[in-house]
Amino acid sequence: MNPQLQQLETRFNDMTARERGMVLGAGLIVVFMLLFSLWLAPSLEQGDRLDRQLQQTEQSTTNLQRQIDTLNVLLKRDPNEAVRVELKSIESQIVELDDELGELTVDLVSAEQMLPVLQSLLATARNVTLVELKSIPAQSVLAPEQQQQAEVGMYRHGIELQVAGSFFDIYRLIESIEAAQWRFYWQMMDYQVTDYPKASVRIVLYTLSTSEDYIRV
Repeated sequence: MNPQLQQLETRFNDMTARERGMVLGAGLIVVFMLLFSLWLAPSLEQGDRLDRQLQQTEQSTTNLQRQIDTLNVLLKRDPNEAVRVELKSIESQIVELDDELGELTVDLVSAEQMLPVLQSLLATARNVTLVELKSIPAQSVLAPEQQQQAEVGMYRHGIELQVAGSFFDIYRLIESIEAAQWRFYWQMMDYQVTDYPKASVRIVLYTLSTSEDYIRV
């Protein structure tokens, strides 16, 4: 055996059970964060990217609606074929933007189903204890000026949960959330070893909805 590894093994064996637990706990945190960076970080980035796309789509829709309003005024004053053609073109673009918006959110869990789906996943999770579950007030995805001009708003609905269990039990729960039929967006995850091998993880998940209604827990 490599002398350095043998020295590390000797030092580890000389530790108390509590010290060994702390070392192993720290190692699990490193492994967990590595898995997080490889697996869940893209989901976090995807959520941020969706927010930006929604804002851009809503802004484009608002701009096109303004053009429609202007063209309608012109039609009332002096109807002509060129204006009608332009109007139909803009209306067609708005339909395309609406379809694009629908595709961005098609497989997201609805705000109404978010809590029941999570409760179902937690109920089937083995050796995982729910410590806390609370909803987060809805927040508009759109900028304030966009929100005022938009015919339909878009809101971010979040749920924060804290669960306790072993590393692998928590990992299986996270896998089940990612593999669920309905998609969640991940906003935050904080993993802490409390008393090896027990750990606690705080997770914030969210979905999008046109309704501002509060999710009741």
